[in-house]
Amino acid sequence: MNCTGIVPYSNCPHFASRSRRASFAKFVASGEIKGGYANDDYAALHFINGKLFRSVSNRPYAKTWKVSMEDGKLSMERQKTDWLGMKENQQKYVFETPMFNSYMDVEHEETPSNRETAIINTKDTATS
Repeated sequence: MNCTGIVPYSNCPHFASRSRRASFAKFVASGEIKGGYANDDYAALHFINGKLFRSVSNRPYAKTWKVSMEDGKLSMERQKTDWLGMKENQQKYVFETPMFNSYMDVEHEETPSNRETAIINTKDTATS
């Protein structure tokens, strides 16, 4: 089966779906595709240099999986998946990142919608 080749693994999105899970398992078990990773809806896999670095989700129930053949048997191993709704994960994955900090250091241009909101709020306070 031809794939994109971005990482050296197969991937199955929407893995919570019974039909997707069964199809992916069948393809890996038969050798039609390499073993790889799968993610439920609302979960994502983060690769760095071709290796799984971490898994995150924006729902507490969304998980990621490693699916492979081990000693002739299909293995589906749930991966540690960090839920971004937890305060400590938000701190680690959002607020402490270089991208977030560089965004906060830059003065942002005022947009028309922001300007209109500011004018409306000024009028509201002026008449009170």
